[in-house]
Formats: sequence, C-alpha cells, structure tokens
Amino acid sequence: MAPSFSSLGTCSEPHAAADGGDCQALGGELRRPEWACYSEMRAALPCFLELYDKRPIQNNLGGMQVDHSFAMFFTLRKLRPKVVIESGAFRGHGTWIIKQALPDARIISLDPEVEPYRRLDGVEYKLKGSFRDVAKIDWKSEGVDPAETIMFIDDHQSGYRRILELMSQGFTRFIFDDNYPYNKGDNYSLKKVCEIERQSLWRGTVVDNFSKAKYSVTWEYHLKHANFLPKLFRTYYEFPPLASRELSGATWDPDHTTAPIVSDPALFKSLGLAATRAKDRTQMHTYTHWLYVEINSDLGGEVPPPLYPQQAPAPEPSEACSGVVASGQTCSQPHSAPDGGDCQALRGELRRPEWACYSEMRAALPCFLELYDKRPIQNNLGGMQVDHSFAMFFTLRKLRPKVVIESGAFRGHGTWIIKQALPDARIISLDPEVEPYRRLDGVEYKLKGSFRDVAKIDWKSEGVDPAETIMFIDDHQSGYRRILELMSQGFTRFIFDDNYPYNKGDNYSLKKVCEIERQSLWRGTVVDNFSKAKYSVTWEYHLKHANFLPKLFRTYYEFPPLASRELSGATWDPDHTTAPIVSDPALFKSLGLAATRAKDRTQMHTYTHWLYVEINSDLGGEVPPSLA
Repeated sequence: MAPSFSSLGTCSEPHAAADGGDCQALGGELRRPEWACYSEMRAALPCFLELYDKRPIQNNLGGMQVDHSFAMFFTLRKLRPKVVIESGAFRGHGTWIIKQALPDARIISLDPEVEPYRRLDGVEYKLKGSFRDVAKIDWKSEGVDPAETIMFIDDHQSGYRRILELMSQGFTRFIFDDNYPYNKGDNYSLKKVCEIERQSLWRGTVVDNFSKAKYSVTWEYHLKHANFLPKLFRTYYEFPPLASRELSGATWDPDHTTAPIVSDPALFKSLGLAATRAKDRTQMHTYTHWLYVEINSDLGGEVPPPLYPQQAPAPEPSEACSGVVASGQTCSQPHSAPDGGDCQALRGELRRPEWACYSEMRAALPCFLELYDKRPIQNNLGGMQVDHSFAMFFTLRKLRPKVVIESGAFRGHGTWIIKQALPDARIISLDPEVEPYRRLDGVEYKLKGSFRDVAKIDWKSEGVDPAETIMFIDDHQSGYRRILELMSQGFTRFIFDDNYPYNKGDNYSLKKVCEIERQSLWRGTVVDNFSKAKYSVTWEYHLKHANFLPKLFRTYYEFPPLASRELSGATWDPDHTTAPIVSDPALFKSLGLAATRAKDRTQMHTYTHWLYVEINSDLGGEVPPSLA
C-alpha cells in the first residue's frame, strides 16, 4: 500500500537551516515550501521503499533511481495537483511513480523517441509520431488548467528556457529532474543559473539539449539571468538526497548540496535504506539536485533576459551517423541468446547492456564503413582494425560519456575513432612511447615526457568526474589489475581492447579470468605487460579471481565480431566467441563489409573479444583477491 501521509502534517523537524542546496542568487533568502520537513520524509520512507521494491522497471539505468523517485512521490503527495505533464518519459518509470502518487490525476506523458516499458492505463501518451514539444502545445486547447498542473521537466533541456517558454501559458509550478550542478550535465540547469560565486570556473559557453547545442555566454550575461531569479522565484527547493555520502556511496559535493535526510547508520538500516542499497549498490549514486520551483505569475511588467544573447548558436561539431546510432531506439533483434562470449564465471547469467542489439548494429554499419574508409591511418597494423573500431564507435555513441581516458594511444587511430563518435567529449590520451600520426584538436595528450601511468594519476585533481567517464584500456596490461587499480578512484565503466582468449595474448585479460572450465589447459603462470612480467598462479588461486567476478561485474559484454569466420577469414574460436553480427553472404555484401575486406584481406583478422564492462562501485566491504 502506498504511503498516505497528509498534505500538511505536523512537522517536528522542518528544513529550516541554510545549506548548499539553496539558490545562491537569492542572497541567503530561503524560499522553501512549508512541507519541506525532514521528520515527515523519514516517516514516509519505509512504506515508500516497500512500494519502490515492486516497481516494474527494476533497472532504470540512465533514468530516475531511488532518490529522485522518492522526491517525486513525496512532493506530488504533498501538493496533489490534478494534472501532471511529463516532458521526457524514457522507459516509463517516472510515469509509474506519478501514477502511484496520484492515481486519480490526469497524467500526460511526452517523449520524441522512447516507447515506455509498458503503457499505463489512464495515462495520455504523446510519443514518437504523436509527439510535440511541451512548449509548442496549446495546453488550453487540451483542456489543461495551469493552476491545477505541475510541469515535470525530465527532457535534458535548460530549466531556465523551459520556464520562459511555459510561463506565457500560465504555468507556475515545475519539477526538474536534470538540475545538474555547476559545470556538469548536458543543459543550462536552474542550479547553474543560481551560481554567482565561482566565476573562475565559468567556461564561457552554455550547453543545452543533451549537449547538442552550444552558445557563447559571458559571465556578465550569465549574471543577468541569476540576478533576475529573486523576482522570478516564489519557491526554490532542491529536495534532499536520501542519505549521506558515507552511507550511500554517492559523490555529490556537500558544500553545494541540500543536507541529506538520513546520516545516522542505525536509522539508515531501520528505515529500509540499507536493504534498498544492498540490492543495487549504485541506486543512490545518481542524485542531481532534484528541484521543485514555483514562479511568480506576475512580474510587474519586467521581461526576463532571454536565455542567450542575440546570436546564432555556435556551430555544432560534425557528428557522423547521428541518425542511425542513437540512444532510445527500438530494437527488433536484441542480443538475448547465450553464446561463447559470455563470462563463464557468471555461470549462465547474462549481464549484457540494454543496447546490445544486432538490428541496430547492422543498421549503423553502412554509414560507419563510409566514415571508416576516410580514416587518416589507412594501415593500422598492430592496432585497432575494423571490428574493434566499430565496437568502439557504436558503444561510445550509445553511452555518450562526457570524458574518455585512453590508456595506450599507439598511432592515434583509436583517438580518431573516439573523436568521430564523441566530437564534444573531453578526450585524454596517454602513451609512454608513441607519438600519434597527428595530434587532433581538442585532445589532451600525455605522451612520452609528460606521460604518467593511468593508475598513478589523481584524476580528481585533473577535473575528471568518474561518473561521467569511460576508461579505454588499450595498453596490454591485465584487465583485472587495471580494474583493481582504478576502482579506488571511483571509475566503474571500462573498455578493454586487448581482451585475449584463454592461453593467448600478452596479459591476464578479463576473458581469461572468466575461465572456469578448462583446467587441463592451465599453464600455472600469468603474463602481463606485453608478456614482460610473469607470475606463478595456481588454478585454485585463479578460481579466487573468477569466483569474485559475479560480485564485481554489473555488465560484461564482449562486442560481437562483424562477420562469421567464413566471410571474414578470421580464426577466432566459435565456441568461445560472441555470435557475429553478419553471417549471410548477401548481407555481408549489401552492408559494405565485402568492399571493406576487399581493400585489405586482413582487416577482420584481429578480433580479440573487445569488451565493455561496468563494475559495482561498492562491494560491501569485500576485498578483491590480488592479481598474484
């Protein structure tokens, strides 16, 4: 049964003290709602968590997790609007939370790309073909009364711009899910607009719309926005995170975040938060300053400064194949059947990402191969060839990290692929010996004299947020060791180019660590670092590594080779390899693979089980066994 707390209960612990969640631009004035009450929040948590445990979408990776779900539920229960308009439905988890909070409300859900996990009875959907942007709909003609409505903005658009667009129709109450802090995230959030102190960090540009749009905005013009907020805001409330960083494992900045609801370990356990986190250690890692705002409907004739100075948008970097490799696409042939690319140590459990989709891979190939044909390094012998290049491009375009750190640059082909996939990302490239074919604009190089090993750099001091980063390991070091070295800094997403199969290659790869069946082939030694290092490791000690992997891995995906051995001429072992993307000769030709191979017969001979891994950031106090 859902919590049934009253809209205005008695509060024994109101949220009264100033903290880092307050809008700086309000000059210390607290414009919080009367229902901002820590004691009521704690009282509501046990029942809510019981409800949350029954959610239909258990893994909402990339969407709302438990902190924002509770914020949404609690706030809507308190305010009880008659209408909620949701801009950005994603898989539908947010819609489900709204429905649980307000079963009798009118709910209107909009999304341009994604079909939800399942449509809920009574919800009005405007998706895909019927979609129109929330700011371009005449809501009066839809029978919506703004005074009875809350706008839930979860579409990665600027919160300031959304208010300017929608206040003209009379809307005054807003919820913002993507309220990113200063210099993070993919839109000009209201929390960023509130910033008036840290001018030294101002980058001079504003991103919007999933970072697809960029505008030049000076600090002085930014302050025009900030200085207007005291006139605009009637209420500004960043709902608190559920638990302290020590309890949740989150990495938000305590100096710029609302004080958490729970800081006491005993209370964390008794309220049910410890049990919720035990089921998914990353559940509380995605708090982004969830925000409730009420604006003044009458500004006394004053006109808010426009979002950007009168200028044309800065040109977007060219993004190859943007229409065919995108997040949120419908998959007609998911990679669902077990095959030889699965980690044996997971004992039949498939921990693949949701974007593992053969139909999307095939759809992306023609455009990618046209791009690949224009690569500056035509002969990358000893480095990435077409199979791994496509795996890198497709995966990065799906995940769109803000930062990619490349350990092992070689001639620079991999760096070029990353740049084509993510023209706006921060790319940091490391190599101890090799100067690339040519240096790419915007890439940060740490080569030769300036080189330091990827595991010996304090990445926080370099301004790198692990939550926004993928580590690309192409340095012929043990994948298992690299994870042990880098997880201590908070990195959880890795790509491994040198993921050699059992008894091949020059390092103790994760594919080798996964092996639990072929003891008769075990050599009793582990090689590492281009085979320069050797360690004696018994089969029994090796199994300690393998048996730890189910605790370590959240996702394990060996990206498939482009084509079958018969078509590619490759020699990988089909019994221990992911099923290929293409096996039909006609499709091999029509997609452009035959033409690619005709130019270089060895292009598809270097597949070494290219791997994408996500690890659990908190292992519950367990210590992974050392490498040797």
